[in-house]
Amino acid sequence: MLFFGGSFGVGAIFFNALWWYALRTPRLLNSRVSAHAGRLVGRRFLAGPLLTLLGAAVGAFAPAAGLAIYALMIPVFWLPLPALEPVPLGDESR
Repeated sequence: MLFFGGSFGVGAIFFNALWWYALRTPRLLNSRVSAHAGRLVGRRFLAGPLLTLLGAAVGAFAPAAGLAIYALMIPVFWLPLPALEPVPLGDESR
């Protein structure tokens, strides 16, 4: 549990660093991605390292509880952000 959670936690930290770097470098993102939308998504991504490292720490002592924390990540990342409305592909008017 510690190795699994630790490795995913470190990966999530690097992923977050890459995301925030891309937000600061506009040429790396599609022009339809607004700064506001990028920050909203980035805030959600911050939950990744926190939950994976928390799951690893808790799972070292109570594996079932650690797995429950990992399961909590599914709805956190799967549910849509209410402040973002989807833009259909090919709709360049936005």
